[in-house]
Amino acid sequence: MSSSGNSASVTTDINVPSFLNESFLQRILDENLNEESVRIDRFNIQLATKPGDNYSSDVFTVVVHYNGSKEIHLVVKVILPGAIMKFFCDSIGAFVKEVNTFQHLLPTFNRIVAGTDTDNPIKFGARCFYATRDPMDTIVFEDLKALGYRMADRTRGGLDFAHCELIMRKIGLFHAASMVYA
Repeated sequence: MSSSGNSASVTTDINVPSFLNESFLQRILDENLNEESVRIDRFNIQLATKPGDNYSSDVFTVVVHYNGSKEIHLVVKVILPGAIMKFFCDSIGAFVKEVNTFQHLLPTFNRIVAGTDTDNPIKFGARCFYATRDPMDTIVFEDLKALGYRMADRTRGGLDFAHCELIMRKIGLFHAASMVYA
C-alpha cells in the first residue's frame, strides 16, 4: 500500500525491483497519456515469462488502473544487474540500440509506411513509453497482449499459411520503409 492510499498487488513469489513502484508508474503515465491529470487507483505486477526464459532480463506485466475506470497494460523489461550477459550487452551497446529502435526507428518506419493514411496506422512493434538506465536499465512498453496479439503455439508446428502471409507482407512493408529511411 502506498502513502496515497492506493493499492499495489504483486505476485508474492517474484522479486520486483524496488523502483518499480507507484511513483515510477505515475511518471510514465504523466509523460505519455493525453490526460489533464492521472491518478493511479491501483496496479498489479506479475512476471511476464517463465523463470529461465530470459538470460539477461526480468520481464514483468503491469496493469495500472487509473482515474476511476481506465486501465493501461504495460510490459517492463529490467536488465539483470551483475549478470555476465549484462556485461556482454553493455559491450555491444544492446540497451542503447534497443531503445533507439523502439523510440525512434520503428515510429519513423510507421510514419513512412502510413504516409497520409492516418485512419489505418501501421505498427512494427510495441510503443515504447519509457526507458532509463537509472537505477537499472529498464524499458517500458505497451503490452501487445492487451491489444489482442498473442504468441503462436510452438508445439503445433508453427503458423498457418494465412499468418505466414501476413508476416511476409509486414516484412515487405518494413523493408520498404527501411529503403526510404536509408
